[in-house]
Amino acid sequence: MRASILIIGNEIISGRTQDTNSGMIAREITARGWSIGSTLAVGDNYGEIGNALSFLLSKNEVIIVGGGLGPTADDITTEAIARSLNKTTFSDEKSLQWIKSLFLARNLPWTENNAKQAVFPTGAIPLENPVGSAWGYMLAENGTQIFVIPGPPSEAEAMLQSAVLPWLEKKFGMSKMFREVLHVGVFGISEARLDEMITEADIAEEGISVGFYPHFPEIVLLISAFSPSVVVAQKKIAAIRQRLHALLGRNAFSFSGARMEEELAVELCQKGLTLATAESCSGGLLGDRLTDVHGSSQYFLSGVVCYSNEEKIRLLGIPPSLIAEKGAVSEEVARLMAENVMRLSGSTLGVATTGIAGPAGGTPAKPVGTVFIAVCDKEVTVCRRFSFRWDRRRNKIITAQYALAMLREMIAVR
Repeated sequence: MRASILIIGNEIISGRTQDTNSGMIAREITARGWSIGSTLAVGDNYGEIGNALSFLLSKNEVIIVGGGLGPTADDITTEAIARSLNKTTFSDEKSLQWIKSLFLARNLPWTENNAKQAVFPTGAIPLENPVGSAWGYMLAENGTQIFVIPGPPSEAEAMLQSAVLPWLEKKFGMSKMFREVLHVGVFGISEARLDEMITEADIAEEGISVGFYPHFPEIVLLISAFSPSVVVAQKKIAAIRQRLHALLGRNAFSFSGARMEEELAVELCQKGLTLATAESCSGGLLGDRLTDVHGSSQYFLSGVVCYSNEEKIRLLGIPPSLIAEKGAVSEEVARLMAENVMRLSGSTLGVATTGIAGPAGGTPAKPVGTVFIAVCDKEVTVCRRFSFRWDRRRNKIITAQYALAMLREMIAVR
C-alpha cells in the first residue's frame, strides 16, 4: 500500500511551528511494511489545499491529511476539501452533542464557532477524537481513502492509533516482511565520521536500511532489517549490534532508543550510587535532564545553581582567593565545586559545570565557549576543559550532555 501525507497550516509553512506529525505518521506507516510516496505541507489556503489534494489523489491509495480542523476562521481544511471534491458539507448531530458534552465536563464556555468541529464533507464518516474536541473523518474518492485528522500532535497520534491504523490494517493487512529495528544513540563523533564507521562495519546488504537522524548534540542511527522470517531479521540486527558496539565503544550510549540520562539512571541504580550537581554556565539544565527520568529521586539528591561568584562562595564554600587567582571559569574552581557539592549533600558522586556560554564575556585566554566540567567520587576527581563553538543555548545543551557522558565514564570504572 502506498500512502502520502498532507500537512495543513500557516504556522507550519511559516516555520513558527515545527511539523512533527508527518514524521510520526510516516514511522507508523513504514513500520507496517507500507510505503510513503510523498509528504506535502501547505498553508490555510483554499487553492493550495485543493491543488495538493488533486496532485495526491492520482498517485496514492491512501492520503492522510493533518491540521485545520479547529473552530477558528483560519481552520478551513474541511471546507477546502469539500470544494476540491465538489461536495457539500453537513453537521453531524452525534459529533456535535459529543463535543458539547466535552465542554460541559471540562467546565469550558461554549461558543457557537465550536460547532464547526462537527461539520464534514458529504459522504464522510466522522472519527471520534479520543483526547480533544475536533473530530476527524474518513472519505473515499475515486478509489483513494482520505483520512483527515487534527493538527495538535497528541490528538493526531491518538486518532491515528485509535481509528486510522486499525482501518488500514484491516483493509490492506500487514506486510509479509518482518521488520526488526535497532535504535543507536551516538554522541561525541560527527555525522560524517559516523558514516565512515558504518561503512567500515560492513553492514550494508539486501534487506538492511540505515538512517541518520541528527538531533543536537546526538545522532540517532536507525537500522532496519527486513526479512520474510522474523528469526532471520532478529539475527541480522543482533549481529549488527555486536559489530557496532565493538566499533563505536562508549560513543554509542544506547542501543534501545533511550536518552543518555535514562542510560545513566540505570547505571546509577544498578550500582546504588547517588549524585549531586553544582551548575554555573549550564544554568540547571543538567539537573533538569537528570530529574526528567522517572524514579530519579532514587539517585539524585540535590542540585545547586550558583551562577554568580558570590553564590559559589556562599553556597559551595569556594574560597574568594581561588576565584580571584584562577577565575570562576577554571579547572580549580570546577573541581572544588564538584567535591564540595558531593560533600555537602552526602552523595557518592558530584558533578560541576562552569564556563562562558556567550555571546559575550570571553577573553583571549578563555574565549566564549570555554567550559570546565568536573566529576568526582570520594577518591578521584576528573576535570576536562572544552572549547565549544555554538550559540549560547547550544553551548548549554552540549555542556549538560558532556557532563552526563563524563559521569557514565566514571561509573564504568568503579
